[in-house]
Amino acid sequence: SSDIFEAVANLSKDLTLLFVEHDMHVVFRFASHIIVLVGGAIFTQGSPTEISADPRVREVYLGTRQHG
Repeated sequence: SSDIFEAVANLSKDLTLLFVEHDMHVVFRFASHIIVLVGGAIFTQGSPTEISADPRVREVYLGTRQHG
């Protein structure tokens, strides 16, 4: 709910918070470091900028997979 995200946004940046989320818009809004899992294993990790630029992540999670 938006109340939860508002509370998270107002937390101190000195805190570490772990959350699992599949909505990539939410992930990119809040995360400073992202670990991408595929099949329960670490696929890649990095900053939101690095993750959004990774073509493998874009294919798997962000929907750039071309259908033919």
